[in-house]
Amino acid sequence: MISTYRGLGAPANVQDAIYDNGKSVLPEITGNNKIETHGEGMFHGVGVRPPEVQVAMTWALGPIMQHDWASAKPMTYPLLLGYMGMGTPILWLDNGGWPVNQSAAYPPLTNRTDQGHAKVIAGHDDNNTPLDPTDDLCLIYDPWPEYNDMKILPLNCTQGPGGTWDPYWQPLNDVNFADVNDVYLVDTFPAIPEFPAVIVPVMGMMLIAAVAFKLRREQDT
Repeated sequence: MISTYRGLGAPANVQDAIYDNGKSVLPEITGNNKIETHGEGMFHGVGVRPPEVQVAMTWALGPIMQHDWASAKPMTYPLLLGYMGMGTPILWLDNGGWPVNQSAAYPPLTNRTDQGHAKVIAGHDDNNTPLDPTDDLCLIYDPWPEYNDMKILPLNCTQGPGGTWDPYWQPLNDVNFADVNDVYLVDTFPAIPEFPAVIVPVMGMMLIAAVAFKLRREQDT
C-alpha cells in the first residue's frame, strides 16, 4: 500500500516480491524469486524473531525509521501529528492485534506472542477539539479483506471517507501508543508540502487519498 502511495512500480509494489525479499525464516529462501512459505506471514523483530517486515520495507522503499519502546523511541501523539501533516503514512505492526474474526487456532499459540497484524495509519481527525486528543480518530488501511466485505471491524471503529470500511476510523485510544510490543515504521521519502491542496477520490487501497480526504473533511465542517 505504501509503495503504491509513493508511486513506486514493480517489483517494489508487488506483494510476492516484497515478501520474498524480506522473509528469512527457512524454508523460505530470501530473494530467489520463489515463494516457499505461502501463508506464514512475516516476523517484526519482537522477542527472538527476525525483523523480516523491516527488511522487506527497506528493500521496497529504502531507509526507514522505527519507533518502539524497546529502543526508547516510541510513537507519540506529536510524532503522529507530524507524520500526518507531512503526508507520511505509518506502518503499524500491532503485536497481538489479530483481526476480530481471525482463527483461534492459527497461528499457533507458540508463535502468537511474537506476531501480530500489520496496518497503515494514513490520516488523523481531531474531531474539532485540537487540545483534546481523547476523542481523536486515526484513519486505518487494513489488508484484512473481510472488514470491508463483511463489515466485521475492531471494536469502536466506524466507516471511513466515502462511507466504506476501507479505510476505517479507529479511536486513537484504541491504537494505543502505550503498547510496549507494538512497532511503527515510516519511510524517509521527502515531505509533500503541496499535500493539503490535493483532493482525490477514495480508491480502495490507494493510500494517496487518505490524508487528502481528512483535510477536506476538516475544511467542510
